[in-house]
Amino acid sequence: NTTNKLVDELRKVYQNGSETVQINSAPGLLTVFFSTTSVSDFRSAKAQDSVKYGRFFHNMLNNGVYLPPSPYEAWFISSEHDDDTIAKTCQIVENSLDSMRL
Repeated sequence: NTTNKLVDELRKVYQNGSETVQINSAPGLLTVFFSTTSVSDFRSAKAQDSVKYGRFFHNMLNNGVYLPPSPYEAWFISSEHDDDTIAKTCQIVENSLDSMRL
């Protein structure tokens, strides 16, 4: 399943980058929350670091990855997301996290 593969690869990137995130997913969509606690409802979603998500969103956008602008929205996965796209996306996520630490 493409969604699971992307989620697994994203978790590796975030762990290697020492960034604590929660990734919630269902077939065809996922959401990344910059949070140290699990996200299961609106209250826990609101507790995330939305400023950090905003910086992350703009870094990704500037590098050609179009994410939802709100930290409460889902990323949608399509049939166009193949192994190369997943690898490229994860590389851009890694680069974005690196630039956020500067």
